[in-house]
Amino acid sequence: MTNSNYRKGADFERRVKKKLESDGWIVFRSAGSHSPADLIAAKRDTQKFEYLLIQCKGGGAGLTKREKAEFKEYAESHGFQAVLASAGLVLEFL
Repeated sequence: MTNSNYRKGADFERRVKKKLESDGWIVFRSAGSHSPADLIAAKRDTQKFEYLLIQCKGGGAGLTKREKAEFKEYAESHGFQAVLASAGLVLEFL
């Protein structure tokens, strides 16, 4: 039997993925990997590529200021823009 919290989280990740894809992003989901990001996205914008690391928090839980700072630092150290996706498919660029 699938854990309902896992299922809700995975469903939210899929909704965020679908939204980004509809905006022209190529998106990969890192399901069950326990990596720092839930989704990785890439998009070519005129002359350059953009890369996102996305942490999805669809329920009431979010990230603390420290967690946001650590996630942003991790993403930027690898050439990515850090994004927090929250309920209502709100994307917060950190």
